[in-house]
Amino acid sequence: MEFYERVSGARMHAAFYRPNDIDWTGLNHQFFLDVALFSRDCFKSLTEIFTVLATNNIWKSRLVGVGSVNLNDVISYAISGPVVRSVGVKKDIRLYNSETYASY
Repeated sequence: MEFYERVSGARMHAAFYRPNDIDWTGLNHQFFLDVALFSRDCFKSLTEIFTVLATNNIWKSRLVGVGSVNLNDVISYAISGPVVRSVGVKKDIRLYNSETYASY
């Protein structure tokens, strides 16, 4: 979020991209140096966080199986997109000319 805010000038409503224009003022040499430093050092922190969470039984007991759906749920709730493909349905609406996103 710090990098996002530094480039756009706003935390929640970014003004970096405007139609037919990009504000390049936030992308300076120091910004790229800071991103490089963060990228170099973040793997140690991410590894520590992953180790703590992957071995924490309370964390796993609360999150394993949350948000899982099966084929019957997908059909009854008329779910589409990547979720329906995750349960094994081989239908991709983007490949059909007769069905478009406008039909949603």
